[in-house]
This record gives sequence, C-alpha cells and structure tokens, in this order.
Amino acid sequence: MSEEDKIENIIGRFGKYQRWILFLVTISRLPTDYQLVNVVFLLPNVQYTCLDEEAYNQTNHCPCKNPQYDLSDIGNSVTSTFGLICEKRHLASLAQSTLQAGILVGSIFYGYLSDRYGRKIAVSAALFCEVVFVSLSAVTTHFWLFVATRFLMGTAVGGTMLCAFIMLVELSGKSFRPYLAGMIDLSLVISYLTLPIISYFLRDWRKLQLVLSLPWLYVALIYFVLPESPRWLITTGQKDKAVEILSYIAKWNNRSTENIRAVVENLVCEEEIRNRQQQHVIGQAGALTAFDQIYLYSSEVFPTIIRNSAMGFASVFARFGGFVAPFVVNIGTEWISIVIFSLLASFGGISCYFLPETKGKVLLNTIDETEKCNKFSPSTDSD
Repeated sequence: MSEEDKIENIIGRFGKYQRWILFLVTISRLPTDYQLVNVVFLLPNVQYTCLDEEAYNQTNHCPCKNPQYDLSDIGNSVTSTFGLICEKRHLASLAQSTLQAGILVGSIFYGYLSDRYGRKIAVSAALFCEVVFVSLSAVTTHFWLFVATRFLMGTAVGGTMLCAFIMLVELSGKSFRPYLAGMIDLSLVISYLTLPIISYFLRDWRKLQLVLSLPWLYVALIYFVLPESPRWLITTGQKDKAVEILSYIAKWNNRSTENIRAVVENLVCEEEIRNRQQQHVIGQAGALTAFDQIYLYSSEVFPTIIRNSAMGFASVFARFGGFVAPFVVNIGTEWISIVIFSLLASFGGISCYFLPETKGKVLLNTIDETEKCNKFSPSTDSD
C-alpha cells in the first residue's frame, strides 16, 4: 500500500489552481525554450562570395577577408555579423557550447537558491534573468560579449528548467506527478511550432532576439503571482505561511479548508523528529571530516599550474552531489537510499587507496613534476 500524501488530500492531485500555475509557467518559459531551439536561425552555415583578389569571386572560399554574404534565405545572422567563417567557424560552435555550460552552472546555482531561499524566488529570478540576458544579447557589438550573454542565458535556462519543474511537482499530488514530465514540455512544443513562423518574418537575428524576449518583461512581476511551495515551507518549519498557501489553493480548487492547520503542524512535527534523528549514528561527523580532508588533499595532489582549475572542477562534482542527494533521499524506500549512499561512500574510500601520499611533501608546480613524483614515489617510500 502506498503512503498517504496529506498535501494531496488538502489541495487535490491537480486542480484548477495547479492548472493556472502550469499555464502561467508554460507561457513564461517560452523565452527559455526559444533559446534552446533557435540556434539554426542565430548561427547557421551561411553562403558567401569571396571578394578577395586571389579568390576570383569563388563561393565559400577560404581564407577570405572580404566576404559578401548571401542574405536571401537566412538574412542577417550572428554568423554573418561577426564573420564566423573559415578559421573562425569553430567560434559558432563555441557560442552554442557556452549555452550548455551555462545550463550546468545555472542548474547548480538556482538549485541551491531554490533549496535555500524557496522555489518562488528561484523560478522568478530565472525567468526574469532569461528575458534580460536574451535582450542584452541582441545589442552586443562584439562576439565575445555575445558569448558572455549566451553563457548567462544558459544559467537562466538551467534554473528555469529545473526549478519550474520542481515547483509544479511540489504543488501536485503524488498520483499526478507522472504526467508532469510530459506537461512541463508544453512550452518546448509551442516554441518548436511558433519559432519558424516568427523567424520567417524577422530575418535579422537582433530583432528576432528582442521579439523573443521583451514581450515577456511581465515576468518581473511574476514573483507576486507564483505561490511558494507548501512542501518546502513545511520542511523549513514555516507553519503559518504553509497554512495560508494551502488554504488559498484549497479554496481555488473548491476543497475543504478544515483541519489544515492541524495537518500542517503534524507534518512539521514529523519533519522535526526526522531531522533530530538524522543528527545522531557518527556518519555526519565522518562526512564532514572527509569533506575537509578532500579539500586539503586536492590542494596538495594537484600542481600549482592547474591547482585552481582542478579544485574548481572537483567542486562542480561536489555541488552535483549536493543537488542529486535530496532526490536519492526521497526515493521512497529507505533501504534503497541507504544502499546508494553507502556504495558511493565505499567506492570513494576504496579509490583513495590508489592515490599518492602527500603528507610532508612540498607542493609541486608543474604537471611534469607531478607525474615523475608519482612514478617514483613507491621506491622512494621503500628507501
């Protein structure tokens, strides 16, 4: 028998209010999804005639200092504006890859923001920042500024995709959650269907970016419309606010508002008991100690020339672990969560056996020094 969802009993599995929030989020997410699918209009392979003397007006000749672009089909694109042809062609790929890098960073940043300060502020900030950064990209005068705004766009994309979905999941009953995975992509489907039409009439990439962003400036006010997740409020002990929001949603969905406070107080009490229980066994002390030791060891094992980069890269995985951990905890079957955490911790501990010893050794400066030191360290230790 599945566990009872007390929040679903209060607000319903997916009533009128949840449908309104889904509609609002779907429309507000369109600038985000447009940026995921508009690369073919922003950074296309363009045709050009090379006007260099030695090129004899050849088409797509490289190298070419004086190209004349064919704007009859695509129109003015980022490729033609910044001359991303021949030896600069790879920069077009860089601009797209930068968006994906931004999505990774944004997922981590907005995920932390959401867990620390609430779903409402994270979703609102991500939606608004997306509009701002897309608008700024339309007025950039240098390619590297465009790349920078592309990265910032990506951070907002990552935040929107993650936090909007989590908000809808936590506003829904557990029996409806399987459907949300498909329904959250409604905005992506709409963007696929409408973007070719918009692009047909707007052949200039700057105008296209402005049209795909400025009409959504209303999201600056969406913070005052979106609700906070009652589940997050309960988890953080904000009983009065949780009761207020649950009562409001229940009224929207024509459901009873009786005993809401009693249910919330019971849930908060259960959460506090769970948290107290998690504060005991010795595992948290071990985890904290391991975390501190990893920082120290990482600073010692990597050479000076890449120490910061290596530490930053390792830190990304630490943030990724922190992002994934709550989902593992909430799998629903306690022993499965324990097994996953235990296996990962055991694997990490065993892996340390194969790492070099750094105690009492001078910090190395180059990769070559590190490789030589690790190669000869066994014989040195034996001496």
